[in-house]
Amino acid sequence: MNCYSVQRDLMAGRVQNRGMLEEHLNECSACARFARHFEHLEQVLKDHLVGVTLDPAFAARVVAALPERSPVIGWAALRLLPATTALLLVLSTWVWFSTGKPAEMTAAAPTDDLVSWVLENGEASE
Repeated sequence: MNCYSVQRDLMAGRVQNRGMLEEHLNECSACARFARHFEHLEQVLKDHLVGVTLDPAFAARVVAALPERSPVIGWAALRLLPATTALLLVLSTWVWFSTGKPAEMTAAAPTDDLVSWVLENGEASE
């Protein structure tokens, strides 16, 4: 077991192999200290919650207090749809016409010697 899995298992309250956990806690002082602090924290919380009863209607009250979903957001998105579609058409048309034909693109491609092609085209573009 590593430190991460030991601490994760301790916080989740699940220990699958108690022997490996004890062995790790005996060897690792940081995890042993973490286990002691975590057990102390659990005990403090249990002592603090003595006599506290949970209200079963609490969740229902919280959900009832939440605002209803606004239909305005859905309509706002639909109003932006035509503008988004037009922008997409303009950009795709621009890309379509600005890109050369495949034959032109392959004619300018390097053939056998990549280095000489780069040198020739590099000098021409300067």
